[in-house]
Amino acid sequence: MESEDYTYYPPKPEINEKNTASIIKTIISLLAFILLFMFLPVSVNFIFLVVLVLFLHEMGHLIAMKSFGYEDVGMFFIPFIGAVVTGRKEEMSQLQRIIIVLAGPLPGILIGIGLIMGVQLFDLNPYFLVYGTMFIGLNILNLIPIDPLDGGRLFELIFFSFNEKAKLVFHILSSLSLVVLGMYFESYPIMILGAFLLTRVSSHLKIIKIRKRLSLLEIPLETSYGNLSDSDYWKIRKEYIHISKLENILEPDAKEYDEKEEVLAPAIRNLLHTPVKNDVSFMGKLIVALIWAGSFVASFYAVYPILKKLQELFLG
Repeated sequence: MESEDYTYYPPKPEINEKNTASIIKTIISLLAFILLFMFLPVSVNFIFLVVLVLFLHEMGHLIAMKSFGYEDVGMFFIPFIGAVVTGRKEEMSQLQRIIIVLAGPLPGILIGIGLIMGVQLFDLNPYFLVYGTMFIGLNILNLIPIDPLDGGRLFELIFFSFNEKAKLVFHILSSLSLVVLGMYFESYPIMILGAFLLTRVSSHLKIIKIRKRLSLLEIPLETSYGNLSDSDYWKIRKEYIHISKLENILEPDAKEYDEKEEVLAPAIRNLLHTPVKNDVSFMGKLIVALIWAGSFVASFYAVYPILKKLQELFLG
């Protein structure tokens, strides 16, 4: 018969969430994106079109996240890279996350195909072919299966979300691919992004090591921070300090808050596996894969017949 632990553990510290999302921050990041973009030898119309495509793309993610109850949802533009929508939710489902990922690129691709068909069927201004191609191009590029692009996130959700080692290998290959692509296209922002993402590997390895140790101690990690018991918090805290070799800074066996607890608590939360409901069957994953592949096929058949016309518009 197992003995119960009647040791007193103080309440785990509350994590003060910083509200990082605001319209002002979105506007500031957008202005920075536009101003830095203007240093490149491109027209104002091109900049406007890129911003429009990115904005509608990220709005798709944002609306989907809001509809599924995400908190602190915000949109930020990253100069020379693109844009991103952030948010948080303690419990989610695999299906929700897949819908959120696809809600970004799919509407843009459909808009692009619609604009091209509009020119062909209703004799719209030929320059709508350029707009349609831009909508398709940027969104289909985002579906390439490289993390952190939407395609990479989609593949991770379908194939690697429940396997830490496979996910780590995928992240390494994605980061290296970005470095190689940056070198090939002589794009320093892409190279720097790939190199930066590679730095996640060491922290990811440390997390895997700590999780393995905690699993041997039968400490449940499949929970949210809010549902984590006080006793499990202090047990995880002790092991985290030992494995991270922080004994000179923090007392592992302490039963009271340290002045650095506000930093330690979020680190402990990152060790937890955010509960994700596995509600996508094999057939569902197959359908998602077909949607992904179909996006490439539809985009090709939409753009390929107008390549000659695009050359005429650009080259005269």
